[in-house]
Amino acid sequence: MAQPNKINLRLTYSLLGVFFILLALVVSFYFQYRATERDLNRIVQVDLVDSDVKIQEIDPNNWQTIYPNPKPIKIGKTDAQASVARTMSERITGLSGTPFLPEELVKLFIFDTPGLHSIWMKDMNYPLDIIWADSEGKIVYLEEDVSPDSFPNFFTPTVPAKYVIEANAGFIVKNGVLVGQMVILPNL
Repeated sequence: MAQPNKINLRLTYSLLGVFFILLALVVSFYFQYRATERDLNRIVQVDLVDSDVKIQEIDPNNWQTIYPNPKPIKIGKTDAQASVARTMSERITGLSGTPFLPEELVKLFIFDTPGLHSIWMKDMNYPLDIIWADSEGKIVYLEEDVSPDSFPNFFTPTVPAKYVIEANAGFIVKNGVLVGQMVILPNL
């Protein structure tokens, strides 16, 4: 009889060990998720604080201090300059908190993969036109004259896109931008 008790005891301890290992994994994943969420919020807050400091010192004729290193881009038949948002932090911040967007400039968001990438107007000071393009650069969806007052609403294309372009409201009509036209992206 001593033999079966040892087996039952080992089985019980083994099952308890597996349970505690699984519990430890679940708890560590939870805290890792919470830490990532806090880091993301801190990135957004730091970027907005940093950009607020810069905005107060900006001369509209010297907009390169807000939008450094613009790249040439062609949207439909229109040539423009693009301020590029490549990192997650840059994409989250976008144009939030900026005092203006020069007429000759657009904001280009580059995502890692095509998807239904949404745009919001959090902390925006002026209305925008929004253009979504697929991985080949074909324009697949448009939103015109999106108001800063629309926050917290999101604007999402109906088909997957890899690129999003934000321009001053009226850009789409003024330049005859249409779904199906091409965006010639800058060399990055």
